[in-house]
Amino acid sequence: MKVTVKDGCMAQYKEVIERHITNCFANDRCMYFDYGFSQEDANVVMLYETYEDALAMAEHKASMHLKEYLEKAAPLTHAHDVSSIDLAKYGSVNCNYAGECELGDGIWD
Repeated sequence: MKVTVKDGCMAQYKEVIERHITNCFANDRCMYFDYGFSQEDANVVMLYETYEDALAMAEHKASMHLKEYLEKAAPLTHAHDVSSIDLAKYGSVNCNYAGECELGDGIWD
């Protein structure tokens, strides 16, 4: 997701997104969530989130903490440009909460 933050609001936005990331790990079946900054535009933040499955993503989208994040982020941001992808099965390592991981067709503990 690409988030465009308003001039002078980055410090406040960092607090809001870090709280949201904590809530996602605590309340959702979130496998990975990170954020970083565009090298081309100081006001652009990229969010990268991965959920256990489609149901986990749907639960996240319906969550109160997502609603809270969006409300707190609204006065600090111009836009949230969401883009969803389906990861290729091979080429990335996927791990669940039990510590079981897979790469392509291989699975290991």
